[in-house]
Amino acid sequence: MEIDKDAELDFFKTWFRAKYAETIRERKKDAVNQEFEKIGTSFHKFIRDEKERIGLNSSQDFYTFIIDDFNKFSRHYIQLRKAALSFDEKYEYVFYNAYNNFTLQFPLIIAAIQMIKVLLIRKLN
Repeated sequence: MEIDKDAELDFFKTWFRAKYAETIRERKKDAVNQEFEKIGTSFHKFIRDEKERIGLNSSQDFYTFIIDDFNKFSRHYIQLRKAALSFDEKYEYVFYNAYNNFTLQFPLIIAAIQMIKVLLIRKLN
């Protein structure tokens, strides 16, 4: 099933907003863009500028980021996008939210997904 032509870019924006955006622009005149908006317009620059905070300090960190994190979150994102396009009782709320143009459901759902390694590290400390 083809999702859409911008799915790749939307995935990265969704993933990085869900996991790394801690600020959002205020809803007032002349407000300055914050992390949420910066990720939406130039996520590649955001990742480069915030690599230490994200935990990308070594070659192994980058490897893990792509092999583990990217694979996991992209699978979930594809599943969500498919559920938004085609009704499935198991994911009916995703479908209805998409039908009603609730555009922030993907980052909210992805934000709730934690990597096992993070949980194990916290448990060990």
